[in-house]
Amino acid sequence: MGDIWEIDFEAGSSGSPLSLFPQQCSSRIGAIPNDRPRSLCVSAPRSASTGLDDRSSPILTPAFAAFSRTGASTPEAPNTAAAASSSTFSFHWASARFARTGRFSLLVTGPPDDGIDKRNIDPYSRSGTVIRFHRARGSVIAEEDHPPEGTLLMQYRTLGRTGVQISTLALGAMNFGRIGRTGQEDVDSLVGSALDAGINLIDTADAYSSGESEEMLGKALGHRRDDVVLATKATLPMGEDRNHRGSSRRWLITALEGSLRRLGVDHIDLYQMHRWDPNTSDEETLSALTDLQQAGKIRYFGSSTFPAYRIVQAQGVAHDRRLGRYVTEQPNYSILQRGIEGHVLPVTEEHGLGVLAWSPLASGWLSGAVREGREITTSRSTFMQPRFDLTVPANRAKLDAVEQLAKLADDASLTMIQLALGFVTAHRAVTAAIIGPRTLEHLSSQLAAADTVLSTEVLDAIDAIVPPGIDLAPAEKNDTPPALLDPTLRRR
Repeated sequence: MGDIWEIDFEAGSSGSPLSLFPQQCSSRIGAIPNDRPRSLCVSAPRSASTGLDDRSSPILTPAFAAFSRTGASTPEAPNTAAAASSSTFSFHWASARFARTGRFSLLVTGPPDDGIDKRNIDPYSRSGTVIRFHRARGSVIAEEDHPPEGTLLMQYRTLGRTGVQISTLALGAMNFGRIGRTGQEDVDSLVGSALDAGINLIDTADAYSSGESEEMLGKALGHRRDDVVLATKATLPMGEDRNHRGSSRRWLITALEGSLRRLGVDHIDLYQMHRWDPNTSDEETLSALTDLQQAGKIRYFGSSTFPAYRIVQAQGVAHDRRLGRYVTEQPNYSILQRGIEGHVLPVTEEHGLGVLAWSPLASGWLSGAVREGREITTSRSTFMQPRFDLTVPANRAKLDAVEQLAKLADDASLTMIQLALGFVTAHRAVTAAIIGPRTLEHLSSQLAAADTVLSTEVLDAIDAIVPPGIDLAPAEKNDTPPALLDPTLRRR
């Protein structure tokens, strides 16, 4: 399954070799940013040229292709899997074949009599894996034999109309601290590994473990603060005081100062309203946020879990009052919760908002850990028990869908996590999916979806299991208009 991609390398004027190594990168192959092989990097002589991408290194060289198996000390070793000589050659791969991407070494060098010694580049011990080859339509196709390992090809998109480039997987910090039972060393490892993998947006909130998440994140970032688009949120209660919540000017100024102090920074890149505050006018909130932006304490501001009509209302107030506007929305979105496709996402597209989707794994339902006949022992199930009670019809519907999705993922050679995250990032309105790992193992399994691209056939199959615009558990969305929850707001 999956689309077939092709790269052609043609001989050029330079006699120097071209080398493609997973670990030694001068630039990424930019012509195929959404597909495998995600571990390939390109290096080549400056005098050559390429038509693949303006950012690519030169690629034109004399041709001698060698594919080395695990343990090969040179491309010319006896266990070389395949070799070909030509001035023009092609490599093909099927995207679905690389859904479980392994490490491999693809070497393209000059003819053997050039005396080229590549031992010092060291791609063999770290990057080799067993590769099988067979011919299809006259071209060599490589199939990997090993599960994910190695370098990721993280994808990036523009955040709304801001011009800021962010990774399509963002790191959520809700599990930092008491909620996720993580210590500072755990957080340091998670943040460092996420940044090393190419994630460049981290999202937290003042309410996460009563500020502990922000404190731990600030310590973990350290000198890497400038490598990150740092996002946090306000409006949820911070203590018992009735004014320590909401989106009034009085509280937002106080809340922001608290977040800056806990994070140990002098500004926030993206300051989000965690929930819509029905007690505060849009003009009050937007004027306060605009002043904080002009003071240099925040760069941008956004909304989170706003109903579509409130997003539209706020955009109108910003325009009419000449105030700063929300540039992002952070909605609940997953295969199991697709309601926003019918209202929120069309609105964000219309107004050019970036979209950061939270709970793309549906509180663990789409992690692969929740299956028929298994005891549910996920972290969320311990403190969100009603959402995992299988006597509740909505939860039963979720489990039925999960069983069908698990088979679909297996048939497509994907993990459930890759299927779930690939679905969210496939929507044209979504900028990034926010992942919330508690452990490095969780992070690794979620990073495996960094460049997952679902085929049309897989997306159609998902639509058949959970139709577009349908929430299987609408009560869990946290974006229900207050009048639907409180009957007094509907009656005279």
